[in-house]
Amino acid sequence: MKKFALILGLQQSYLSKSDSLNLLMNYEISCESKRLVAYFMLSGGLDSAVAAFYAKKELRPEILKAIFISRLVEGADVHKAYLKEKLYAKMHAKWLGVSEKNFYEFKIPFSWYADFKRKQADIYPYGRNLVYIAVAASFISMDMKLFDPQGKAYLVLGFNRDDGHDAKKDFVHVMEKAIELGTYKEYAMHKLIELYTPFIDEHKSSIIKYASENKIDWVLKNSWSCYFSEDVHCGKCNGCVSRKEAFRIAGVPDPTEYKY
Repeated sequence: MKKFALILGLQQSYLSKSDSLNLLMNYEISCESKRLVAYFMLSGGLDSAVAAFYAKKELRPEILKAIFISRLVEGADVHKAYLKEKLYAKMHAKWLGVSEKNFYEFKIPFSWYADFKRKQADIYPYGRNLVYIAVAASFISMDMKLFDPQGKAYLVLGFNRDDGHDAKKDFVHVMEKAIELGTYKEYAMHKLIELYTPFIDEHKSSIIKYASENKIDWVLKNSWSCYFSEDVHCGKCNGCVSRKEAFRIAGVPDPTEYKY
């Protein structure tokens, strides 16, 4: 009955019968399609890559997409590592099976962070994940509205127990509610976007152990943790130190090449 009423409405809008039927078919596809889409937030690091691998294996999404957020500030030495991060993020996307057209780079220059790092080199980037998730959720809500408003989107994040306060369960819970109220609630009656954090209760060492046990040692070698953009990891920055320690605790040989 609804289909018949829709056709009549289209006919009254002076469309041909064939055009009306084509529009109806498109309408039915958009209404009935409920595909599962995974959006991998890739940073070039091993945490996000392994989390994406886990999500692909466990969720079995029909569509794979990747998001990389570049914080590069032109002329700022403290952001040199972002060039390496992008290189490895693209490698990870290809390894995961994400097509080139489904790799999205968003440029959000963290100019304020660059300014603070000049004053205090090891200052923590408070609210970084807040910005990342907000940007990704804005994109996903628009992408899903056009692509499949009845579908389900998972934003896959490599959060783990060793991360800061903007990577904890209570933060994730609040962000999911904010995303619902601020984005897709206008057109979706169901929970359209879910933040998927498979390792949020695990230490980095557990992520490394999982990768090793699942024979994906490639990503352990081909990932970037260093704060600098040299040919190899420096071995001295906080990123390198935590990487070394995580491999030691995991009991997995560290394939990373360090300068020191």
